[in-house]
Amino acid sequence: DAHPDHVPGNDWIETDGGVAFGNQGNDTMAGGTGFDLLGGNDGDDLINAGGGNDIVAGGDGDDFIIDTWGHDWLFGMGGADFINGGTGNDSISGGLGNDDLFGGEGDDYIAGNQGDDFIGGNDGDD
Repeated sequence: DAHPDHVPGNDWIETDGGVAFGNQGNDTMAGGTGFDLLGGNDGDDLINAGGGNDIVAGGDGDDFIIDTWGHDWLFGMGGADFINGGTGNDSISGGLGNDDLFGGEGDDYIAGNQGDDFIGGNDGDD
């Protein structure tokens, strides 16, 4: 598990089946093929959850969140976020801000919430 929450800054965090949280700053996070719990917190974060069934929360800031495959829960939270669920049955929520949300392949639940959002379902029942 990675928790670089002792100092603010731009962090590079990689885990394979673990728990990782960024802090203030523009963090880059990468999950692996196992279950990952990833939280970007403040800043404009780039989060690739990888494969597996993951939970990702971007936090405040304009976040870019993608997942390759798996049944995932992806939350943008604050800011103007881009989220792509990839392959699998995903639950995607943009949160506050003007978000671009894409379900990818699979049966997805997509909620824009507050803001002017673009929602693209792709293949499957969305």
